[in-house]
Amino acid sequence: MTERLTPSARESIHEAVLDVLATAGMRVEHPAARETLIAAGGTADGAVVTLPPAVVRDALESAPSSFDWRARDPDKSVTVGEGDPVIAPTRGPRYVKRPGETRHRATMADFERLAELVHMEPTIDVVGYDLCSPEGYSLPGNPGGFEQAEVGYELLETLFLTTDKPIVATARSGPEAAASLETARTAFGAAELTEHVVLGILHARSPRVFNEPMVEGLIRFARAGQPLVVASGAIPGASAPHSLSEAAVQVIAETVFGAVLVQQLTPGTPVVLGRSGTVYDPQADAVAARSPRGAVLQDVVVEMADFYDLPSRGSGAGTDAKAIDYQSGAESTAHLAQALDSGADLLLNATGGLDTYATVSPEKTVLDAERIRALSQGVRDEQALLAAVESGPSIETVRNSQPGTPFFDDRDPATLPDATTFEAPIGDRGDYESWVGAGSPTLTERATERVETLRERYERPPIDPEIEAALEG
Repeated sequence: MTERLTPSARESIHEAVLDVLATAGMRVEHPAARETLIAAGGTADGAVVTLPPAVVRDALESAPSSFDWRARDPDKSVTVGEGDPVIAPTRGPRYVKRPGETRHRATMADFERLAELVHMEPTIDVVGYDLCSPEGYSLPGNPGGFEQAEVGYELLETLFLTTDKPIVATARSGPEAAASLETARTAFGAAELTEHVVLGILHARSPRVFNEPMVEGLIRFARAGQPLVVASGAIPGASAPHSLSEAAVQVIAETVFGAVLVQQLTPGTPVVLGRSGTVYDPQADAVAARSPRGAVLQDVVVEMADFYDLPSRGSGAGTDAKAIDYQSGAESTAHLAQALDSGADLLLNATGGLDTYATVSPEKTVLDAERIRALSQGVRDEQALLAAVESGPSIETVRNSQPGTPFFDDRDPATLPDATTFEAPIGDRGDYESWVGAGSPTLTERATERVETLRERYERPPIDPEIEAALEG
């Protein structure tokens, strides 16, 4: 993690956040939640709730700095807040794009294929219920206004049957949260969830509103003790100030307020702080999903989560590009590098996204996964090199080599702590003649081959027959 804020800068932001929470507060459109915060020491003026600093400090101290997230296959469980970042694919796109085709509205078949792909892609640690938003399918109570020709539990049931990795569910509303928790209990064969098995994601409606559907989802997850990402969707220039420093205060105040509410409901429930917003480009009159300004603001939020000793959410490989091209590769690589360098504990939208998150590409999913592997290896190489130099590098191999003789080191690189490693890439590193001999494949053609290879190797993970029948029923 590269620290960009000095200790005094962190304190300055913290004091500003406390000031906003104590004097401006948040509008909480849920009477029971307001009563909970009032009972904890907050004050309500109509629907607007303010919190004194002591209430904020005490609540944040009860939230854990990390948590274990159990998968159906225990070997695929992850820890959020310690070690490497947890990688999650893109979330919520309504369209799917394949090379050489126009984008199309996502179908349930697309959802199933994406679920199989991300299950097989080893770099992706967790799987989200909204890999795409299939036309005609939704959970009960979806407040997003999408078509709901066949309301039901199909998305979550399909996920729990298709993969045994940890599951990202939804807490956008009370009914959606209830469906997520009910399906998780069924999948784990448990009347009550005593472990962290399903994660919910919700967002403050910037500026400074916690609406009724979202708060109801938050309450249900918190009472079940299941982890929550509480994010701000503030967009500088639109739903937040143009000033990035002022926007940072608003973002952190919104997400901290949500964390306080979670802790007042069920102390010790894991909360991940973060930001989901983009930035607004007034010249284009549109949001810019992958503007460097947005990434800079993400870095500040991640550092402030570290200041509060809480896990942080980051974003990865989104792009405003409409297809796999130079723009998508450049934007995704730059922002993945910055996200990994920021130290964020959970990277959402880390693979597959195009067109400002509106579209998902299977090919870009595997390309982004390869970028993450390469960038992560670069980080490990740097850490290993610095550690080796600090302890004093050996000169024995260099001293014993014959001048002018190449490839003199016959040691296995895997036995050396500071030797880099390579994998077979999707891109081409061979000579020109070999590339022509292979038919001059393009990058997207190679990515398609990788997608189809992973899907051909897919086998549905084992599951208890009674649990399978309960999910299918």
